[in-house]
Amino acid sequence: MDSTIVGTLIVAGFALVGTIISAKYVSNVEVVKLQMRMKTLEDKVMTHNNLIERTYALEKKVELLEHYVEHK
Repeated sequence: MDSTIVGTLIVAGFALVGTIISAKYVSNVEVVKLQMRMKTLEDKVMTHNNLIERTYALEKKVELLEHYVEHK
């Protein structure tokens, strides 16, 4: 083979390896970002669920107090 073709193939091989490595790195970074976003959303959902549970408990207490006041 001609030395120009060999040189071109070597450069193309390095470019391919570089592209694969950078694509894997970017993919890993995106996965970490998505995991962080999911954790933030999970925390917000837990806070919301806690608020809903507390609200239901308060509604039951108010209902009991109203019943107590009406029948006293």
